[in-house]
Order: sequence, then structure tokens, then C-alpha cells
Amino acid sequence: MKQRSRHGMDALLPVFVIVLVDLLGLTIIVPLLPMYAASFGASPFVIGMLGATYPIMQVIGAPLLGRLSDRVGRKPVLMASQFGTLIGFVSWAWPTACHCSSWHE
Repeated sequence: MKQRSRHGMDALLPVFVIVLVDLLGLTIIVPLLPMYAASFGASPFVIGMLGATYPIMQVIGAPLLGRLSDRVGRKPVLMASQFGTLIGFVSWAWPTACHCSSWHE
């Protein structure tokens, strides 16, 4: 019997963990986002734009990051991406105002 190599699965484990952490962080925030933004005086339009930002950036960023990871390697792109995610989550943790609340419907 052939013994299967675990090297392929071991190489994918960091990717799965990164996706899990990213999705957990997003799904914890999304249900609370409208109430949270409204408490800072955001208009309904701004609340909708906040909700649409993540999928829009996924559509734009996924092909670009994929192409970049083909060029420079997966690990540097994943590390830079996770650092950017960390900065985003930290900025959500300590907001002082909704600076775009002057946008109206």
C-alpha cells in the first residue's frame, strides 16, 4: 500500500487557520455593525457602504493578491495580508467617531 504524504496537508494548514481567523473576526462584527455604526451617527447609506466594503475589497483584492503570491510566494503575501487584517481589527476596536457620518442618503 502507498503511504500518503502529509506534506501537502501540512503546507495548507496555515492557509486554513488564516481563513478561519479572518472569517471568525468578520462574522463576530457583521451582525453588530449596523447598531455600532448608528451609535456613532452614521446614516443608513454609510451603514450600507460599511457592509458592502468587505465583499467589494474581496472582489478587487483576491485576484491581485493571487497574482502577487504567484510572483513572490505565498508566505510573504499571507504575512502582509494578516498584518493588514490585524491593523483593520485594531482600528475597529478603538473608534472615536464615524468620520463619514456627514454623508447623507
